[in-house]
Amino acid sequence: EGIGPIVEKMLKESGLMLVRFADALWRLCGKPFRTSAPAWKAWWDKEGASFEPISLAEVARLEAEEEMRRLKQTTKSAQFFGIRIVSKRAIFILDVSGSMSETLRSEYTGKQGTPRIDVAKSELLKCIDALEPESLFNIVVFSSDVDTWLDGVAQSSGGDRAQAKQFVAALGAGGGTNLYDSLRTAFADPDVDTIFVLSDGEPSVGEITDPELIRERVAEWNQHRRIVIHTIGVGGTFQILEWLATDSGGSHRKFQ
Repeated sequence: EGIGPIVEKMLKESGLMLVRFADALWRLCGKPFRTSAPAWKAWWDKEGASFEPISLAEVARLEAEEEMRRLKQTTKSAQFFGIRIVSKRAIFILDVSGSMSETLRSEYTGKQGTPRIDVAKSELLKCIDALEPESLFNIVVFSSDVDTWLDGVAQSSGGDRAQAKQFVAALGAGGGTNLYDSLRTAFADPDVDTIFVLSDGEPSVGEITDPELIRERVAEWNQHRRIVIHTIGVGGTFQILEWLATDSGGSHRKFQ
């Protein structure tokens, strides 16, 4: 009884919710329509009356085949540090504390590495260019304090992208690591469904600095919103970033 309403709802959705509906239908039906709502609709109108959900064994077989196809494909979709962006309502939280001025490991012996903040800015600039035109996004930066590019998410039109890139290009590193207040700022936006967090240190300033308490607060905020949090740790292993990603169903990346 649930498949028909899901198919109808897909016709009105985009971004992360469209992907979630598509994943649910795929695990029930095993059909290769992905996020194509019209294709799901056409199939359901034709075969819905005789449909029966597939077995768990069949789901496992199809998932293995799907993963092989995915690995063979070269995607041109927007990514942030290798994490594919399927959302069209995303916020990027960037650590600009003083330690972000430190350099990363160089690929070559005797050569100095690139400052962490320069790598982060470069990745974010590429990501902004690759976002789909209808995507909504915002940028939150934090050190001892928190600042935002805009008061709310903006559509990634040409003008918005140019302004966002100017904001990113002007960023410098200095101050402490106020992770808690940056997360609270992002969650205050009612439109966001995906958050990317990049940081190179443990929380050191702000209303809350205890990692376990930050984890508890974020879980409370996210109990009914189901915002996906992807995290990128720079220069080390930070348990709070791993927790945020794991708790929300997001991905975690590290680079040195």
